[in-house]
Amino acid sequence: MTQTEAKRQAFYWKVKISQRRLQVLSKRWKYIELLKQGEKTVTDIYISLRIEQSVASQHLAELRKANLVISRKIGVHVYYSLAEDNLAKIATAINKFFEK
Repeated sequence: MTQTEAKRQAFYWKVKISQRRLQVLSKRWKYIELLKQGEKTVTDIYISLRIEQSVASQHLAELRKANLVISRKIGVHVYYSLAEDNLAKIATAINKFFEK
């Protein structure tokens, strides 16, 4: 494992495990659920979640740093989607587990 990969993995687990991050992650779970439906613009996201644009952008930036979402820019619009199809499957499985 390269040093860069080790840093990326450390950040990934820091986001997932830290108690404070877990609280934030639970809020960010809404983003994952929304993006399971497909690619969305920042505007789509903040309108759907009824939050401020700046709040949505901050959460999306953190999710992008953790490699959970990817983004692409077309003109003035930034589009977000889940980084991997497996993430949607994992999210669905976790939701089913907690519904029981």
